[in-house]
Amino acid sequence: MLSLPASVRVYLSIHEKLDALFRRYGCHAEKTFSVVMPGSEGMDRMQAVMAQFRSRPPKELAAMKIARVRDYLQNHSTDAAGNTEPLPGPTGDLVMFDLAAAGNYVAVRPSGTEPLAKFYMFAYQSPDTIGDLEATKADLAARLAAMQRDLKAFAGVG
Repeated sequence: MLSLPASVRVYLSIHEKLDALFRRYGCHAEKTFSVVMPGSEGMDRMQAVMAQFRSRPPKELAAMKIARVRDYLQNHSTDAAGNTEPLPGPTGDLVMFDLAAAGNYVAVRPSGTEPLAKFYMFAYQSPDTIGDLEATKADLAARLAAMQRDLKAFAGVG
């Protein structure tokens, strides 16, 4: 029977396993936030924000160009050059922004029950570009913070 020295660990912690997956498949991070639009005009303001994201979307978020806008209410997607194509799938009040860097995107939708807009942000770094994993995680956190700042500024909700 093989015996290992006490200093040899056989199992990885959940954090070590996750870090190993990040190194193998790329590092992912995500963040959500909501913006409440209070008062009697809150629902109207929320609808105006959604209309703005549909009709005049931002050109970039977190210093990354927007490559495609997917509008699930209109069921079409539009690329950066303005070319539109049908978007298969269910219809719903949701707009998604695919950023030029693959795996980085944002989803925006209104609440169905209260006057607030919900933002879902996703950041990704491919495994071949990861050097220091902790630095990559910090970079992704900064990217998500920049996305949030830019989205709030674009929507006019400081």
